[in-house]
Amino acid sequence: MAPQSPALFGVAPNLLRNIFDVGSREAYDATRGVKPGTLASMLNRAHNSQFGAQGSWINPGQYAVLQSKGFDPRNPNIAKAQAYYSSPQGQKELAGVANQLGGVTDFRSTSYLKDTGGLLKYPTNLIPTVVQGERRFVTPQQLKQLGAQPDLSENTFFNETKRPATSKWWQPYMQGQQQAQAPASSQIPTSVDDTLSAALGFRLNPSEQTPESKSVAASYVDKAKQQILQQLFTPGTPGINLPGVPGLLASTQEI
Repeated sequence: MAPQSPALFGVAPNLLRNIFDVGSREAYDATRGVKPGTLASMLNRAHNSQFGAQGSWINPGQYAVLQSKGFDPRNPNIAKAQAYYSSPQGQKELAGVANQLGGVTDFRSTSYLKDTGGLLKYPTNLIPTVVQGERRFVTPQQLKQLGAQPDLSENTFFNETKRPATSKWWQPYMQGQQQAQAPASSQIPTSVDDTLSAALGFRLNPSEQTPESKSVAASYVDKAKQQILQQLFTPGTPGINLPGVPGLLASTQEI
């Protein structure tokens, strides 16, 4: 859930439009308007005291795309980025990327750095890559360890000089991710079968189930049901001891 604030990402609307405009020209994305890494880095500047929320740092000396053409308020990617990053999906994605970048404020073309030998030269570079379908930003050492290739469509990120700490503007937007990653054990069983499955130690998270695990779990649940029924209708039968359900029907008395 995003924080209740009239200013998206804590940035004034005029500045945010300029960020979307310049960001889309620095790192265009057909779906998002601007790639999340580049957007996060520019937002970091807005939340870093060395740059600030006034936005004077968005100038031709900092961004090459402004040297040939100034701000373009008619850039269609402004509206595209505004729509995507105003959505819960876009906000969670951007927050996750910003969390990986950790407040860095500078970037340069990954293709340029690769061609000039600077990509792997600096150990603190955060290089874009995709590992098993997941977007990640890794150091040169991590890139080698993963055996991954840099994503040349996104920029590489770093702090060109020592900067003041960036305010962690992205943290309030991470709540949805944290909820989505809650452990399966926190889920509340909603049926007798679920209760027995949990008591027997089987996971409830559907994404972690396989046909084989479902079959095994069902078999054990059926046996547990039979034991319970037998206990209910057979006087003097000892109570069933299930993990997580202590003292279940501890004993039965003749009716």
